[in-house]
Amino acid sequence: MIKKNTVEIWLAHLGENCSSTLNFRGFLSKDELIRLENYRIPVLAERFLFFRGLLRVILSDYLSVAPQEIVFMNDSNGKPRIQEPLKFNVSHTENFFCAAVSTDFELGIDIENIDRKIELAPLVKRFFSEKEFRSWDSFPEKEKATAFFRCWTRKEAYLKTSGVGIAGLGDIEGSFEILDSKPIVDIKHPMNTEEFIFHEFGIFPKILGTCSINLKNSIKAPKVKIREWRFR
Repeated sequence: MIKKNTVEIWLAHLGENCSSTLNFRGFLSKDELIRLENYRIPVLAERFLFFRGLLRVILSDYLSVAPQEIVFMNDSNGKPRIQEPLKFNVSHTENFFCAAVSTDFELGIDIENIDRKIELAPLVKRFFSEKEFRSWDSFPEKEKATAFFRCWTRKEAYLKTSGVGIAGLGDIEGSFEILDSKPIVDIKHPMNTEEFIFHEFGIFPKILGTCSINLKNSIKAPKVKIREWRFR
């Protein structure tokens, strides 16, 4: 079981030779198998099998149960849960996966590929405030992608902590600066009565992530441990 006052962040990458993912099929529930069969694009099916199977393997190790015995449910906000005492949150982008796990803290996590070829300005105008747009636009061109995804992952991780999701992006303002383990600024969201810290990480090349940790009822900030899953 994970130590008290600790958050563990798991990182994994689905490579070309990850034949072990084939064993994950036996871990999935009936509903998950139906979702898997509904994928018409093979690479998307492989990713789904990888993400769901690996999540079950990671959580089962903490709970000392078989991966297929884990039962997922959603709370009133639609946030995935399992049996106590574990709290967790997951994110993935392309072939990259991450999961945050703790017994003490509500968590939200998000990872993004900062090298994606997309037009950022329309996204900033749509989802960010005018103040945020001016701040982002002041960055040199070569730094704008990193600045955008730094703020984006902070905001999305924060919202996922309560299960609100991306719909609430316009209700909060965040920072583009490097402020590891600092609260995002000018929060205008109902959750702002709680105290949050943010842990930024970037283990894989061009992959940036943020874990949001709700410190409610905690005396001190947790120890954050990064762990990388390696297929055997």
